[in-house]
Amino acid sequence: MKILIFGMGNIGKSTVGELLARKIGYDFIDMDTKIKEKYGTMLGFQDEYNDQYERDELRAEMISSWIKENENVVIALSPIAYLDAYEDFFEDSDIICFDLTDRAENIFKRLEFTDDNDNLLHIPQSYLNKHKAYYMVRQFGAVDLVG
Repeated sequence: MKILIFGMGNIGKSTVGELLARKIGYDFIDMDTKIKEKYGTMLGFQDEYNDQYERDELRAEMISSWIKENENVVIALSPIAYLDAYEDFFEDSDIICFDLTDRAENIFKRLEFTDDNDNLLHIPQSYLNKHKAYYMVRQFGAVDLVG
């Protein structure tokens, strides 16, 4: 069985995927980690493949190879834009796909910022609070939660 975890950034795909894999005795693959290993940084991947559709097609190829290589695996996927690149996974009876979600407020609390080399940056809470409306609306589409 293969389990694919979809969801936006900072939703907890890697955390939930790793916990689930450990609980059921499956292998775990974190797509972001694999991309960073191959391209050095997430930006390195984006620089080499600057078209979003092309990146999603490449991610689908990566997933296909991992599915073939692993009998029982949980894969935490990078956020995607074009679902049509993933249609085959949705129709395969040996693959369970789910979209991890959370309230925008909770995602906002987990936001992490990195530099061009994927080093974690400390962003003062005062800055985040000042620009909360931007992140809540622009990033999470949470118009009703911004007051």
